[in-house]
Amino acid sequence: MFNRTGARKLRRAQLDRQLAPAVTLTIPRNGWIRELREALGLSARQLAQRVGVGQPTIARLEKSEAAGTIEIKTLRRVAEGMNCRLVYAFIPVDGSLEETLKAQATQTAETLLARVEHSMALEAQGATPQDRKAQVQELADELVRTMNRQIWDQDGQE
Repeated sequence: MFNRTGARKLRRAQLDRQLAPAVTLTIPRNGWIRELREALGLSARQLAQRVGVGQPTIARLEKSEAAGTIEIKTLRRVAEGMNCRLVYAFIPVDGSLEETLKAQATQTAETLLARVEHSMALEAQGATPQDRKAQVQELADELVRTMNRQIWDQDGQE
């Protein structure tokens, strides 16, 4: 039987494959609108006509995009004016969703074990650095395996 955890892991893998081509994309300094408009040889006036706005609006939209304040529906409309389609995605900083989850689980495991370790040290039962590393890895793996929502809690508590 395929459980929910297995389904989530499979979905992460599918999303990672789908996002892979976008991982290397970097937003042009002046934004995609201006970059594509110029690459296509469209003047701001021509694009404005195709989108149904005034030329000054295109300049404002280019600035808005570069500043990160443009709306998605506006980007979609401008993309259509250049015979393009808008695609947006969240790209994991750690390279993949799986790595993002593992990194967060490790951080949570560190937090959880630090609490226990403090008590253990007071009783002179502290772990060696090698033992601690193994404990962190074991707990992180367990958090990922069980998809424990505690992974995402800021303080490791639900």
